[in-house]
Amino acid sequence: MSNYRLTPSLKFCFTMQNDVSNSFLSAIIDLRYGGEFMNSKEGIQVNNCLNIVYMKKDDFNKVKNKPKKKGYELIYLITGERKYLVNDTLYKISPGTVVLFDNATNVKTVIYDTAYYEQIVLHFYQSDLDDLNDIIVKYNLLHCFNDGIKMVTLDYQHKEIIENNFTALMNYIPTKSLFDESTAKLTIVQILSLLNTQIQNSTLNEGAMLGAINSKIAEVIMYINKNFHEDLTLNDMAQKFYISPFYLAKKFKQATNATFVQYINALRIKKSKQLLVQSDFKIIDIAYTVGFNSHTHFTRIFTQFCNETPTQFRKEHLGNDHSNAL
Repeated sequence: MSNYRLTPSLKFCFTMQNDVSNSFLSAIIDLRYGGEFMNSKEGIQVNNCLNIVYMKKDDFNKVKNKPKKKGYELIYLITGERKYLVNDTLYKISPGTVVLFDNATNVKTVIYDTAYYEQIVLHFYQSDLDDLNDIIVKYNLLHCFNDGIKMVTLDYQHKEIIENNFTALMNYIPTKSLFDESTAKLTIVQILSLLNTQIQNSTLNEGAMLGAINSKIAEVIMYINKNFHEDLTLNDMAQKFYISPFYLAKKFKQATNATFVQYINALRIKKSKQLLVQSDFKIIDIAYTVGFNSHTHFTRIFTQFCNETPTQFRKEHLGNDHSNAL
């Protein structure tokens, strides 16, 4: 997700190929080309809680802060590939896999993902389903979020069911009628029931696990994620975490698929995009804020990542309304 709401979450991964059901494909095309989701920065909501959002890479305005109360997230990855660092284990989220995270799992996104991606995010709180609580408790439907990370691969039949359920949610939620709200909640219950059954009847898929990485490397990644705006060098990190620069460079590249400098620059460019879209800061101030020591260097790195200058990026996303901040 680049990063977005890292809440306790259930994540769907799927790629659009010839076996995508026609109704689901039609719904996705509608989202891409001016459908209901694309007209709302916050997605579609019921009672200000239940929320479904179509997102693509760089949709910063749709990203909300991490909820403070217990919540669940279903993320259906339509195209692309993501990496997650869970404790000291790295996971590569690939098409066709259902990945489940429990409420306490410490999930960090390894953000060096230059490839384009699209996804659908469904977020809900347990309280959203209170009127169905008897069913949820009786069949323990939230069990799929317990006990750390789980992965299961769906066959064609069950992938089609998941797609049909998402298509139904796209139809029900926008109306905001009481009948369709109830139907949407029942659809979520159907999804939870399917996933719990699959977990019980299937061998959990470990194919997405790239393997445990050295705890020091995990610490380095998390430190960089928090302090990328500082003046960080490979030698400084190696000294700080008591490992050799050569070992750090090698293991860091294995874990993130990026060099030390590439990873830091990717974080800085991601943050700068958010500031370009969400603030009126001057571009030179954004450059210094995210960790670059000159406007020229920032523009050069930004152009390498985005194939356009920061000024062009801001104009493209905001028009001329923010010309005074250029």
